[in-house]
Amino acid sequence: MLHTGGTLMMRGGDPTPLVPDVYTSDLLTELPVLNRIADIETRILFNYDSSDMQPHHWVELGAAVHGALDERRADGSRAFDGVVVLHGTDTMAYTASALAFLLRGLDRPVVLTGAQRPLAEVRTDARSNLVDACHLATMDIPEVGIGFNAKLLRGCRAVKMDAWGLDAFGSPSCPPLVTLGVTVERGSHACSRRDPPGLRRAHRARCSRCVSSPGSTRSSCWERCGRAFGAWCWRASARGTSPASRTRWCPWCRTPSPGTSRW
Repeated sequence: MLHTGGTLMMRGGDPTPLVPDVYTSDLLTELPVLNRIADIETRILFNYDSSDMQPHHWVELGAAVHGALDERRADGSRAFDGVVVLHGTDTMAYTASALAFLLRGLDRPVVLTGAQRPLAEVRTDARSNLVDACHLATMDIPEVGIGFNAKLLRGCRAVKMDAWGLDAFGSPSCPPLVTLGVTVERGSHACSRRDPPGLRRAHRARCSRCVSSPGSTRSSCWERCGRAFGAWCWRASARGTSPASRTRWCPWCRTPSPGTSRW
C-alpha cells in the first residue's frame, strides 16, 4: 500500500507528517478486517493534497509501483500480489491515467483509491473504499484502476464527476471492470494476464490543452500553446465539432509532420 496523501488519512484540516509505524498501526486498528484480506505493507511516498501532484510525482509513483511488483522473497517468489495507492480524489484520475501508460504489460492489479471524508470520521466512505481496494488488488485483473464506491474503473477512462457525493467517479462509455455487490461482477472487457511489467521511464511534461468555445480566438490559443509543447489536445464541441475556419484559427494544423494526420 503506497500512500501519496489525500483526504482518507487526514486528521484535522491540512496534511500532517506521518510516521510509517504509527500510520500502519492506525490503519489496522481502524480497519482490522484488512488483515483478513491480505498481509499489508505500507509505504509513504508523499503526503500531499492531490492538487499539488505534478507529472514528476507520477513518474516517482510509477517507479515505486514497478519496484514493488519486481520485488522477490528469499525463495524467489514475488513479494506482492497487487498494489493499492492511496490518493486524493481531485487529481486521482490524472494519476491513474498516467500510471496506465507508464506501467506497460502489468501482470497484477494496481488500484488507486481515496475518500470524500477522512477515515477517522464516524460517517465516512473511507472504510468501504479501502476494504474494496484491498480486495480488488488480490484479484486477477492486471490493470491500473480506480476503486471507488464498490466499483473498479479503468484508470485511463475514469473521471471525477462529483465533488460532494460519495459516488465521485465514473467512466463514460466504459463500464466498470468490476462491480462489488452481493456478488462480484467482472466485466468481460477487463484485461487478462499479460507479459511481465515494464516501466516507461521516459516522460516529458510538455503537453497542453486548448478549449474551442464561442469567443475563443486564434491568438489566445497560440499564446497558450504555441510550439513549445510536445503534444497539444484540442477540446472541441459535442462530437468533435470545431470552427469551420480551423486552419486559420490554428495555424500549425496546415502543416502536419510527415506520416501524421491533422485530425
